[in-house]
Amino acid sequence: MLTKEEIKHLAELSRLELTEKETEKYQKQLSDVLDYMDILKKMDTNDIKSESLLFYNINQSRKDKIRESAEQAEAKIIVSKILREAPQTTEDNLIKTKKVFG
Repeated sequence: MLTKEEIKHLAELSRLELTEKETEKYQKQLSDVLDYMDILKKMDTNDIKSESLLFYNINQSRKDKIRESAEQAEAKIIVSKILREAPQTTEDNLIKTKKVFG
């Protein structure tokens, strides 16, 4: 079982501030995880072929489809409404304004 000092050290490394109750809770939980790992280490896996697990690691990819998001479509509608209401626009769909600086 992990000691409270080890849990406090792990918490410090993780930049966590643990109460005494949390320290005890995580001491139990982490110790249980490590105990389970010890059980798994002792298991005999000689009869298991490593190739039998390969189908889980197949990289299933698809072609990316570029499409407009709802936000982009809505933004285009808003921009077109603004440009229709503008007194003057440019060919680049910019709004012409009066000179601000002389």
